Amino acid sequence: PTTFKKSPAGDWESLYAGLEVERNTYISSESSEQEEVASTIFSDDEVEKAVQPTFQLHQKFIITTIKSGLIAIHQQRAHERILFEEFLRGMTSNESLSQQLLFPLEVSFSKDELLVLDGVQEQLYNSGFSFEKAKASLIFKGLPTALEESQLKDVLDTLIEKIKFDLPEDTFSQNTLIAELFAKKAAVKTGKSLTVQEQLKLVNQLFACKDPQLTADHKTIYTTISITELDKKLN
Repeated sequence: PTTFKKSPAGDWESLYAGLEVERNTYISSESSEQEEVASTIFSDDEVEKAVQPTFQLHQKFIITTIKSGLIAIHQQRAHERILFEEFLRGMTSNESLSQQLLFPLEVSFSKDELLVLDGVQEQLYNSGFSFEKAKASLIFKGLPTALEESQLKDVLDTLIEKIKFDLPEDTFSQNTLIAELFAKKAAVKTGKSLTVQEQLKLVNQLFACKDPQLTADHKTIYTTISITELDKKLN
């Protein structure tokens, strides 16, 4: 079975214990399995009703309060983590979400490139790609919901270069490599403005991840700043 490394943060849920935003307590714990960190922080109703509990800083960080101070979340890394687990889960459970294209998209490749993609055909299908083989191309009819049509050629070119000479032998490592690459390509980038609803959704999905603290390549996703630290800086 697929396993995920649990966050070194351990009891991050305690950061949110008892936290309220005026009329709404925006913690909702619906997890029924011990291995899950949590299923949500903000409910849909609270996104609409609550006084804004988040804001975006320099189109790079999402800032929100916690009981001991505040938390700063790197939006791109957070989305990478969310998508990485989504892609990996899809590849291991064959339950990926796919968006059907209005018109089929034909993408040409060399014979060698097609051979490389043929080696990861199953992972592509399980990630949400739907395509047929032609003589010197692939005809795509569906893509993973996280990917845009304009990203398709770049994603596949990068994948080909990545795995051409260094494709791991075991399936899990292959899945991990591909999921990480897709997540990096599809994640919302620094510099992208997010609505309040988008910010809340990102926070919600991040802390529903198996490991919300680190990206797949072990970069820190968020940090906390306590009231004590702020007091010291302002003395």
